[in-house]
Amino acid sequence: MKQHLKRILQSFEKDFGEEIFSQENAPRFRRALKREKSIANDMLLFANIKGIPQKIYDAKKSALDFSSSEKQQEQILKNCYQDLINAQMLPDSAYEVISAFAEIFALPQVNQFECQKELGDFIYKDKIYKTCRIGNIVWMAENFLVMGNEWIGPGSTPWSMILGSTIPKSESACGGKLVELASYEKAVRSAPQGWRLPTIADYQDLICEIKGVTNKTGAALKSTSTWKNGLDLFGFNAIPIKMDDGSQAVNFWLKGDSGDSKLSRLCFSLDDESDEIQFMRTETDGINCIRYVKE
Repeated sequence: MKQHLKRILQSFEKDFGEEIFSQENAPRFRRALKREKSIANDMLLFANIKGIPQKIYDAKKSALDFSSSEKQQEQILKNCYQDLINAQMLPDSAYEVISAFAEIFALPQVNQFECQKELGDFIYKDKIYKTCRIGNIVWMAENFLVMGNEWIGPGSTPWSMILGSTIPKSESACGGKLVELASYEKAVRSAPQGWRLPTIADYQDLICEIKGVTNKTGAALKSTSTWKNGLDLFGFNAIPIKMDDGSQAVNFWLKGDSGDSKLSRLCFSLDDESDEIQFMRTETDGINCIRYVKE
């Protein structure tokens, strides 16, 4: 099947040029695929709908102008593989599509076993959470949801008034509203069995892993669809929260040293204005997003 996929891609490249795989030509690529019915064409059509050809084409351009390393290109291919799996394509078919693109663009081939090892999910209270492996640590690849009917700090403002309509909410079989923000104490208490808040050491390991690929530590974690500079090189898929002034940012809790109150309110932050992760302290009664790591 991979050779069949490769022949189709090579024929398109010959007839239309490499630009047929660009974002601008996605509709043209789709129409060309529809001219002939075959399993291979259907697989490529599905990949085109999910934006895979455009992402790999961009990786090829970056390789040509030396703006990306081989490790970055490999990570992009792994992310594309994960995108297809998340969209319900069978693992073997997803690998054949990615492998065919890698061959015609002379990009580094990725190992299917390594790709699948990095995929995963976690079920808690009837919700499936995506996960991603960055280095040796498994992170939740989406924000953990907590019960939202509690009161914050010593004041009398309920969650619903603070969160407003800008924070996604959903219903769960366990009942009640679920929200994506929590106080530090609730973030510590709410960890499912086998999961915990990341420590400063986890955060430092995260930075080291990212810097092995790119110096844009923040951009590497940001969703590609919701930030102006998101790369999402590791599947972390950080989604921003819109602020009152129209800017976007998101903070994630870190677990501090419980023996020192000055270190118990730490987080790492992403915002629109920076490509880097920012390490910061926040107020005791602040509320942030949660990304647990596996113990």
